[in-house]
Amino acid sequence: MVNNKILGFLGLCAKAGKLCFGADSVEQEIKKRKVKFVIIARR
Repeated sequence: MVNNKILGFLGLCAKAGKLCFGADSVEQEIKKRKVKFVIIARR
């Protein structure tokens, strides 16, 4: 249930164009000081 809420929230962020993913893209956004929250996942 929690996963569904998180995935739903991420989907809304993606539709709004506020989601950035990928190491290079995230690094660029951090340098521009546009990042408010970073999620790091490991397999």
